[in-house]
Amino acid sequence: MELHDTGRKRTYYNLGGDYIKKAFPLALLIVFLVCVSLMYVQPRNYGKIAFTSDRDGKLEIYVMDDDGKNQVNLTRNFVEDWNPVWSPDGKKIIFVTDRDGNREIYIMDYDGRNQVNLTRNRVEDSGPNWSSDGEKIAFASDRDYLGRVIYIMDYDGRNQVNLTTGVLDLEPAWSPDGEKIAFISWRDGNPEVYVMDSDGGNTRRLTHSNATEMGPVWSPDGKKIAFTSNRDGNEEVYVMDSDGENQVNLTRHPSNDGIPAWSPDGEKIAFVSDRDGNIEIYIMDINGANLVNITNNPAYDGSPSWCCQCPSYFPIKYLSIVSALILIVFVLALVLTRRKRSEGTEGVSAQNKVEETFTANFIQE
Repeated sequence: MELHDTGRKRTYYNLGGDYIKKAFPLALLIVFLVCVSLMYVQPRNYGKIAFTSDRDGKLEIYVMDDDGKNQVNLTRNFVEDWNPVWSPDGKKIIFVTDRDGNREIYIMDYDGRNQVNLTRNRVEDSGPNWSSDGEKIAFASDRDYLGRVIYIMDYDGRNQVNLTTGVLDLEPAWSPDGEKIAFISWRDGNPEVYVMDSDGGNTRRLTHSNATEMGPVWSPDGKKIAFTSNRDGNEEVYVMDSDGENQVNLTRHPSNDGIPAWSPDGEKIAFVSDRDGNIEIYIMDINGANLVNITNNPAYDGSPSWCCQCPSYFPIKYLSIVSALILIVFVLALVLTRRKRSEGTEGVSAQNKVEETFTANFIQE
């Protein structure tokens, strides 16, 4: 067989390059949509836990992930700070300190900055708790020489108002709907759990154990109240309906367990226990199962407060920046692709079309 020139011209298109140029913007769009979807699909994460520890020689406010990782000292003060409570939006923390010579309630940013005295009173103020909208703070004070009673104030410390007149009322806890406040009172001879309307009216006793009850906290849905009781001979974590019915011991351990705090979704409870020889913070399911020590420190760790805000696996602000950059690249690629196509209609593009001229005579001899 011999090849002879016939002058015939054939044109081949660079299909691979053209396909890539067309598919590239689509691929960028898919990546962008995936990044945006990740902003709304977050992994299971309960958030942050603020707590008190004396691991640095005195009581300080710390914060950690709810699995115990990344434990950080927020207050770093030469005096003692304790009893942290997260604001409903997770941006602020209130706590008790004696840095001014007496117990006062302070507020700070979630990262420990901007620490400000809210109560500014010469007497003892303690046990702060936020209202569900973050506008009010309930606390206990002995400023009226009536014993320790429950007050409320604005989040900035203004408008401090007395709600109760008991001999010893303390540890207020606002209900999620903002309508009620649970608290501990000695008015009937021993500390029991009571509840009242948020204006101080309609007070009702919920427990009748004749033991010592402490630290009531509402579940996020407002249907349950967890609290500490020594009715079984040692301190245990109990839970009951919000009307006081169905009181159940969750921990059932010979050690001392107490100071419960609900997770934001109501599926877990953090609490304090000395079952490992020193006081540590544990978490458990709401039925008392699956206990895990999350502090694992030889020092004292207590007073847990679980943040209502759940951080993303990948920070939203960084994901938003990445998504914006991808969108910009997508738009630029789309513009450039259309420009290339426009140029191709006027002439033969060297990138989209490869022209090969060859001569082939097929003569069989």
